[in-house]
Parts: sequence; C-alpha cells; structure tokens
Amino acid sequence: MSLPTHTRFLSRTAAKSDRPDLQTARRVCPWTRLASAENFKLLYGLADALGAAVGASRAAVDAGYVPNEMQVGQTGKIIAPELYMALAYREPSSI
Repeated sequence: MSLPTHTRFLSRTAAKSDRPDLQTARRVCPWTRLASAENFKLLYGLADALGAAVGASRAAVDAGYVPNEMQVGQTGKIIAPELYMALAYREPSSI
C-alpha cells in the first residue's frame, strides 16, 4: 500500500501548562462568555488560587481567545470534576 502524495506530516506538538489538565482536574473554572482575551487573565488568577484547570466555551475558542484544547464540551472529551465553576462576563450597565 502506498501513501498518498498530497498529504504530509508537518509536526506534532503538545500544550504545556503548570495548571491541571482539563480532563483530569478535580476543579475546573470555565468561562462561558467574555468580552476579550484579556478577561481570561482574571480567570487564570482564580484558577491558580483554587488549583483548578481553566476551560472555555466554544465561542471563546472560535474567537481565538484560547486554544482548542481548553474547550469544554467537545465530542469525546469527558470531564467530571468535584468542583465546576461556570463564570460569565457581563459589561457593566451604563445606567
């Protein structure tokens, strides 16, 4: 069997982090909606204080705020933490 000539392997990389892995973490802090990538800095601080993994919604991944491996709810990816804190960002009202 010969390999197709129109396909080639470029590289394989793995994300490295000091935080727990999303699939095996005991605590997970995903952000469901946010205004910008800058808001994830707040979440990283909270996750570090809790020793938690950081997750994100598909919208945050699609917007390019975080890498794909941080998405919670992907097909075939199961998480079952003891603590799951879903956070949402809302712009302050201009009342």
